[in-house]
Amino acid sequence: MSRLCIVSTCRSDFGIISGLVKKLSIDKKIKSTFVVYDIHENKNLGKSINEIVKQKIKINYLVRSPKKNFKNKEIELSNKLGSIIVKISKILNTSNPKLIILYGDRIELMSFAISSILMKIPIVHINGGEITTGAYDELTRHSITKISSYHFVSSKKNKNIL
Repeated sequence: MSRLCIVSTCRSDFGIISGLVKKLSIDKKIKSTFVVYDIHENKNLGKSINEIVKQKIKINYLVRSPKKNFKNKEIELSNKLGSIIVKISKILNTSNPKLIILYGDRIELMSFAISSILMKIPIVHINGGEITTGAYDELTRHSITKISSYHFVSSKKNKNIL
């Protein structure tokens, strides 16, 4: 039996990968683990965890980051990302997937990617090669692309960028 881990960090990626998550969850030859990040619980961002529940998709793990506030936002973000690395490493050790599927470019996804490479789990990256400006998105996406073993792009242009 093949074992996969699929990660969703926010509403926007879930809308795109929900079909894949559903198909993998019913395939008897695949044991899939669905990991959701706590942004899905955020009321200000639409509380998209309700959509996951509504679609009857089983959440195997909900990764919550610390809510501790720091005066320095960079330290606060580093604290969150470090916390995710610790939590996801434990999840990956327990679920023992042969592949992890990551979609997109959110900075939190970097923690999942780092845990995966440390645990020697190949990464499937969906939507590498995209170009965006601002925040950490661009750097995150290209970093994950660099450390990923498998790539699924949305266009020939993105394939060429990859």
